[in-house]
Amino acid sequence: MNPAGRIAATAGPACHSTKSGRSTLSPCTETATTLVRDGSAHIVVARKPSMPVYIYHAQYDEILPNAGVDRLVDKYCAEGAPSVVYERELVAEHITGVAGQLPGVFHWPRDRLDGVPAPEGGTITDPVLVMAEPRFWQTLGEIVPTAVQALIGQAIGAGR
Repeated sequence: MNPAGRIAATAGPACHSTKSGRSTLSPCTETATTLVRDGSAHIVVARKPSMPVYIYHAQYDEILPNAGVDRLVDKYCAEGAPSVVYERELVAEHITGVAGQLPGVFHWPRDRLDGVPAPEGGTITDPVLVMAEPRFWQTLGEIVPTAVQALIGQAIGAGR
């Protein structure tokens, strides 16, 4: 908590200062991420990602409004990030969004690790309700058996 009563945190090689209750980034933070909470969340990322990113957000998230995420994705796309995949589920909110993001957070990194190239440029999708789509149930069918194996102490993964 800074002197102004705001939460401020940084990650990376950062020079972070708070003056007059306002968080600022100095020039040495070109790779830093800063989160400042002063009634709303503000995410400042000093430069575009140099690798593919996947972002999911629930449109009606009552805890973390999506306007900041939309701005971040727009910034990355405008700056020419190599690959930004943004899935913005229309019916979900903060809790149901946890389930809605499962297909993306499971398949997207797995595809990258399997050598499937990420789509180039910015891709923004607005599914209505991911839990009503077949891909949600297919993903559960893949995740649940592996989770059960792990819970009972069996080896999981490639080359077990």
